[in-house]
Amino acid sequence: MPLIVDGIMRQAVVVVWLKRDLRWQDHAPFQAAIGTGLPVLPLYVFEPALLQAPDSDVRHWWFVWQSLQAMQQAQPAVPILKLHAAVPDAFHWLLQHYDVKGLYSHQETGNDLTFQRDKWVAKFCQSNNILWQETADRGVQRGLRRRQQWNLQWMAYMEAPICQPAFDRAFWVSLPSGGPILRSFDELFPAF
Repeated sequence: MPLIVDGIMRQAVVVVWLKRDLRWQDHAPFQAAIGTGLPVLPLYVFEPALLQAPDSDVRHWWFVWQSLQAMQQAQPAVPILKLHAAVPDAFHWLLQHYDVKGLYSHQETGNDLTFQRDKWVAKFCQSNNILWQETADRGVQRGLRRRQQWNLQWMAYMEAPICQPAFDRAFWVSLPSGGPILRSFDELFPAF
């Protein structure tokens, strides 16, 4: 049932937040999101703080853009929402347009900017009653107090079956217009 706030009807959706996992196959967050039966909104956020970070370069972001374009070409019926905003602004914007029931993503292994951002996202989801399901990626195990048997857990992860999301059973969200939505790479780096 849609959420109506201030006379505006908001569609109930789940969001797959793409970070360093720009692919369709072997993607547990897509599999989990599709499994909810709710419409799915794939999202990538070009964050100004990350674009300007010292460990960042325009070539990196061009690769990300090209990867998103390749995903779009492989699944043309699936709209990928690309936003240019700080994650807090992007997520608040999402709540203005959708009734977000769940957020699905891979755990990111990044720098302190992404670590602090993810801590904010956890609080945001909790305060807005949004289930955030993070899936381990690349066998990295967060928060281990002891590394005994780490290798057994890593091997179990590596030998697990590859996820095959059922894209043919998915419902996709229509994208809104306006706001911080990106249409071209030139909007990020005009001189590139």
